Amino acid sequence: MNRCYARLPHYEVCMRSLPPVFVAIVFVVIGLLGCGGCAFLRGSAAGTAFVDPGQRHLLLPGLTGADPAASAYRAPFEYQEYARSQTDGRTEALFMRTKSLGTALDMQPLQLESYTRRWAFNGGAQKLDWLQPRQSRVAGTDIRYRRYRRAAGKPATARECVAFMRTWGRDSLDPLLRPGRGYFGYHCATPDTALSDTAAQHYLRRITIADLPLLGFHIGQAVPRDARAGKIANAHADPHWGFAPFPFERTRHYPIGASTNGGY
Repeated sequence: MNRCYARLPHYEVCMRSLPPVFVAIVFVVIGLLGCGGCAFLRGSAAGTAFVDPGQRHLLLPGLTGADPAASAYRAPFEYQEYARSQTDGRTEALFMRTKSLGTALDMQPLQLESYTRRWAFNGGAQKLDWLQPRQSRVAGTDIRYRRYRRAAGKPATARECVAFMRTWGRDSLDPLLRPGRGYFGYHCATPDTALSDTAAQHYLRRITIADLPLLGFHIGQAVPRDARAGKIANAHADPHWGFAPFPFERTRHYPIGASTNGGY
């Protein structure tokens, strides 16, 4: 008589009377498929490609139709999407989402300033003057922000900007209650134009997220890969646009039911 010990999304693992060693091997494989810390699976079905207009998760204000720069990285345990816009200034943002149980984002508002420096537009020797002594919250939302001035430099002129971050979807199973979704980025007004606190909040309220489903992972699936998309997102195509660490490694895997171990 067959005994079915586990079911996977696309497979059923059934075993007859097998030696204990074979049973142990099967359970190890099942555990690896279900766990969040399997590095070899992360690379086996990961890829970056351009995002079709109807599949964009991150919707920036004023951006309609196809965005030629919208790129996404997909792996078994996470999804990342890069977007940018030159409507009413310039904006870049990165959306991140976990895809499996036991996986969270290590993404906290205290990291906002350090993330802001990692955008190509704000990095290097570029001088940023923070116009607020500390972060603020957009009233009635979970969006954190802090305004800053990007100093003038050859040939660029001074820009007033706002850095922002939003996280949500905290998992009660995670000992550290980290989020499962979030985005961060910056928005700069046109050169030599003031960006008031009211105007910054108004812009941030207009950023929306489309609640789209993500494809599941199964062994042998083909994931689109386009080197051009990756280069646009990680600043290799243009030194003035992009987020150099893309894809940004911020996923953390935790043992479900643990009380003290926050995962890795």
